[in-house]
Amino acid sequence: HKNQQEELTERDRSKHTTTMSIEERIRAYHTEVLQGKSKKTMSNMAKFKKFIHKNQQEELTERDRSKLFSIVEAYFTQLDRSNEPKTEENQTSRTLLEDALAMPFSMFGQKHKKTILKWYEEVLEKNGEKPSNELSKGIEQDKPKGKSNQKKKWYSSDEDDGLDYGEEEE
Repeated sequence: HKNQQEELTERDRSKHTTTMSIEERIRAYHTEVLQGKSKKTMSNMAKFKKFIHKNQQEELTERDRSKLFSIVEAYFTQLDRSNEPKTEENQTSRTLLEDALAMPFSMFGQKHKKTILKWYEEVLEKNGEKPSNELSKGIEQDKPKGKSNQKKKWYSSDEDDGLDYGEEEE
């Protein structure tokens, strides 16, 4: 009975140590993509796409968001800006770029999305397709609304704020 419990706790520990946090996974994908293009590039990109879909509701730090963006940039550079001949006809980052554009702003900020949109349009033009203005309109409309986008007007006590406080004119 004691050996069974020891086995269970050992199994639980091994499960626990193999579970990676989101930050660790992002670092692993980042390290992997920076090693350069390989035979596994397309399958690694597919795994990365699943990862961002699965974790799109997570709140990420600015550092992690920047790493996600650099991963997308690395795949785009390796697959679509490389002068190497493509070994497969569909060897492009197009689907990753489309997915990144569809992610919420908690994954990729507006500045990142504008850059990704430019890359996406570049890929389309390279393939002889015409970019649609719908995506760029969508990025502008989906812009997060909050205090950071609102300009506040501050008044000093010496300035007239333009509001009528019931004071009588002489």
